[in-house]
Amino acid sequence: MVGPFEEAVDENPLGDALSLGADWLALSPEVSLDRKTLALQSNANTRDSWTLDRQGYKDMIAEAKKLSFKVFLKPHVVLSKSINTGDKIEEESSWRGNIEPKNPQDWITIENNYEAYILELANVAEEMGVDLFCIGTELKSFIAQRPYFWIDIIQKIRQTYSGPITYSANWDNFNQVTFWDDMDYIGLNAYFPIDESKYLSERKCLRSWQSIIEGIEGLSNKKQKQVIITEFGYRNVIYAGHEPWTHVGDGDIVLSDENQSILLAAFFASLWQESYVLGGFLWNWNYKTLMEGNTDFSVQNKPALNIVKREFEAASSR
Repeated sequence: MVGPFEEAVDENPLGDALSLGADWLALSPEVSLDRKTLALQSNANTRDSWTLDRQGYKDMIAEAKKLSFKVFLKPHVVLSKSINTGDKIEEESSWRGNIEPKNPQDWITIENNYEAYILELANVAEEMGVDLFCIGTELKSFIAQRPYFWIDIIQKIRQTYSGPITYSANWDNFNQVTFWDDMDYIGLNAYFPIDESKYLSERKCLRSWQSIIEGIEGLSNKKQKQVIITEFGYRNVIYAGHEPWTHVGDGDIVLSDENQSILLAAFFASLWQESYVLGGFLWNWNYKTLMEGNTDFSVQNKPALNIVKREFEAASSR
């Protein structure tokens, strides 16, 4: 569950996830990097959002634990969309993976703010008995340009949180992450381009996965570490396999439930079956009902739900 896009609801927001057969829940508190001040600020749009403050994080973790979920705490940073004169971040930087300050010296401010944010979450993770902690998500330019910061912050996180840690690498640079040796697991967001076709076939999607798997397996063998798919999922639209990371509001919005089902079936029949893959986290599960006919990543009230449920139940019984 990601925040802070949704308001809290009166009923238990996590209970429906139990019906999937899932035994882990990823919670993704989200902050926004202000382009002018470089501050990391809560993006919550309501006082009821669980991502508003530390107590909100703790309450949501406690609720998940009460339902016997194991919890993966996986923070996200987004860039504020408003671009103005005096901004310290390049206009071309639109995503957390390509953060680029205009003045390289401003990396120090970004580092200081990220350190305060991630260590606060590490403290919460330790206090609440979180089962797995993510030190960052898709921060491609940050880890490439500031390697010494990551060496230092990993040590500080280890001193704060006693559980296992990972990093959530984007699909296109998981081989460039320099600190896998310092992680307990390789984390991977698996939004690989699978097929450019408007409408998909499972057979063709399975062929595409073959070469992708070779690269992932090679890294797992080289580092002698197991892989966790920290995100996977597809929208129910045409061309859904072309750029699977494309969010609602971007690209084609013509509905295709069949495409979503085919892509998920191919994922579960290929990468999911690899012995070095411990499991994965479906993106995403909403705790506020979406409108009928939505083209979000969620499989709730869609045909693909049955595929996910079957595979999660099978995995949990192994």
